[in-house]
Amino acid sequence: MTNFDTICFLTVDSQPMSLGQVFGYLQLFGRLQPFVQECLRYRVIYQEIQAREDLRVIASDLAQAVIDFRLRSGLIDPESFGQWLKIQGIDYQTFENQLTISLKLENLKDQLFESEKQAYFNERQKDLEQSDLYYLVIKEERLAYELKEQIKAGKTFEQIAREYPLNSEQKVLVKRDVLPREKIRQEIKTALDTATLKELVGPIAMGKRWCIFQIEQILPAVLDDEIAQKLREELFERWLQIRLQQLNVEPAEIPKDDKDEVLEPVSSI
Repeated sequence: MTNFDTICFLTVDSQPMSLGQVFGYLQLFGRLQPFVQECLRYRVIYQEIQAREDLRVIASDLAQAVIDFRLRSGLIDPESFGQWLKIQGIDYQTFENQLTISLKLENLKDQLFESEKQAYFNERQKDLEQSDLYYLVIKEERLAYELKEQIKAGKTFEQIAREYPLNSEQKVLVKRDVLPREKIRQEIKTALDTATLKELVGPIAMGKRWCIFQIEQILPAVLDDEIAQKLREELFERWLQIRLQQLNVEPAEIPKDDKDEVLEPVSSI
């Protein structure tokens, strides 16, 4: 039986590189497992697309996708488009097949999202809300407590920023940001969850620095186009992970055939 070491995958500087060598390089540099995971992802997606009749792509949609791609990529000229295909190592039919799969995948994501959109938004709504925050990042604990007392006494964040301009020492950094709740560090998130508007929170230890926060306003999450696109991708990834966990994957045993000519394997270190 033929094994991977006898299958030429590439020719490099007139020397053959076997499929076994490719796998050897991937394993040697720690990339074999991600490669296998990527292959499994594509397998699950492809099989789902093949099994669903409702994901068909009509000719007009494919033609428009080709036009959109060439406009977006600056490949309107037939000669430049042909050169691009050559560089990619594909012919036009393969290019159309790639676009078709891409369109079907987008349709699959849309269908999965539409069926769970509102329920998933409700689940994620709290983490998607945004906090409009003033915050100080302070080098010294003592100074952090001093500044907190000054703010409580009436000093504004803007006044502190003028007193501590950015310099090489960076004793105090004053910022105002609108941050999604899900991107706020857990220890800060926990403190902010019980805080009221304009209330000072902290100082909270952040590594070797100290932080003080003040919530200016909370911006509720709205299911707009941007949020919908984000949730659509999350739902698809969740669906895909469930399918991957259901796979029973075992390494294949590939016997060597002494009669076959074996290409030189990757040397061990």
